[in-house]
Amino acid sequence: MIIRTLRSDTYRSQKLIAVRLELHKRRHGSYPGSLSEVPALSSDLVHDRFANAPMLYFLGPDGSYVLRA
Repeated sequence: MIIRTLRSDTYRSQKLIAVRLELHKRRHGSYPGSLSEVPALSSDLVHDRFANAPMLYFLGPDGSYVLRA
């Protein structure tokens, strides 16, 4: 049950981060270079509670992003 809750929290966080990344892109024309460039993201939100590590985020060569837990 705890594992399922932690996974659900991580999926929820990823969805919220994705929405905020899209808003950033609309406002600035591109995705941010790092999650820290998005002021609306709290440190709790970008922390993967299931893995007890920060979420991995990076930009691809085509301007898209990858967000992994």
